[in-house]
Order: sequence, then structure tokens, then C-alpha cells
Amino acid sequence: MKIVRFEWEERIVAGILDGDTIYEVDGTLTGDFHMGERLCNKDAVRLLPPVWPRTVVGIGANYHGVVRAVGMSVPSAPEVFLKAASCVIGHLDDISHPTISNDVRFEAELAVVMKSEARHVREDRALDYVLGYTCVNDLTAHDIQDRFPTRNKSFYTSCPLGPCIVTDIDPHGVRITARLNGSQTQDVPTEDMIFDVGQLVSYITEFMPLEPFDVILTGTSARGVKIKSGDTVEVEIDSIGVLSNTVG
Repeated sequence: MKIVRFEWEERIVAGILDGDTIYEVDGTLTGDFHMGERLCNKDAVRLLPPVWPRTVVGIGANYHGVVRAVGMSVPSAPEVFLKAASCVIGHLDDISHPTISNDVRFEAELAVVMKSEARHVREDRALDYVLGYTCVNDLTAHDIQDRFPTRNKSFYTSCPLGPCIVTDIDPHGVRITARLNGSQTQDVPTEDMIFDVGQLVSYITEFMPLEPFDVILTGTSARGVKIKSGDTVEVEIDSIGVLSNTVG
């Protein structure tokens, strides 16, 4: 099932996307829900970020390929950082290149969207707390990396999410593909993750709560690629779709 958020009759609502048609959500996304009545065609509305999270948790060095490429040892625990929720934008929104950086790179990742409040969650129960998965572009300013990843991770528009949340995929059985101006820059299976989704949810909730619609960025499967004004960047994940943004 695919979940989208969009503007409809001067309101922001969630819907279920089936083909090119959007239907009502009958129930609540934090509980039980199913497809309701037809609302509109997808092309008749502007899609928004599929969620507005309170907290965005990022994970670094979470793919064996990246660790090998940079000569790191495999981490013994997830490397966690926070990204400002205010930098979230949606599919087809423009990325604003920050004036404080001359080396912004994009990183294609799988994002986990939480369904219910999670505290001290056991690894074998972790997926029960997950609503679904979406594409994310974790933009990073590589030339202003401080001791703590704040300025380089949380500048305006640095967290494109979308275009939808998919509830029924195996997060470790899909491929992440990235393209810059149509040329492929990344194509890696999520099974190459060092820490899987269950491990990440369990680890994070040991020390902080995750609330409904919070997002976990599971790490990039390739080194970031530099972008500039005028570029179009795409993140594609099997069964989810394509997240596309242009650098303004």
C-alpha cells in the first residue's frame, strides 16, 4: 500500500495511491486503516513530503561497501546523528544550495517511517512499530564538517523525502538507485546494510523515544556525489518510486 500527503480542498490530507488514483484513508495511519472512497487523480494535486516528522535520525557508515571504500573498520554499533526536521522537503521541491558550502553532495538512502511510539523496543518486535518506507536524499555539505554533524547536515532543504510511503515491502530486499542529471551514480541492494532496520529501531529506542511519523535515515550505500545549481538528482527504490529534486 502506498501512502501520500497532498493539498486537497484547502486542506492537507493523507491518501492511498493505487496506480494514478488517490483514495481516502479509512481509519488512522497510526492504527488500523484501509482504502476508502476515490478522491482524485494523482496528477490533479501537488504531493507533499509523505510525513512531517518531529525527529529525523541519521545513520552513518551502515553499508559494507562504503566502509570498504573509505578503509574503515566495520562499526560495532550504529553511528547516530540528528538532522533538523525543518529541512524536510518533498518530491519535486527545489533544493536550495547553501551559501555556506562549496561542496554539497547527495546521498540516496532508504528511510524508515515510524507508526507508533517506540521506547526500549526489542529487536524482534521492532518492525511492529514501523508504518513503512520511503526514499530520502541525505544532502551533506562536506566542506563544513564540524566535530558534530549539524551545519553540514541540517541546512535548508537538505532532507528531501518521498514521493510516498510503502507499507508492504521487505526493507532488506530492494535496490537503491541514484541518478545525477540522468546518469546513474549508485545501484546497491539494501541487503548490504551492516545494521538492519530492526537493529536500528531497537538501538535508537534504547536512549531516545521515536514517535509516530518520525524518520530514520538508514545510511547511504555509496559515497556522496557533488551537486551544483541546475542539477537534477533522483533517488529510486524498488516498489517505492522515484524522488526527484532540482538544485536551485
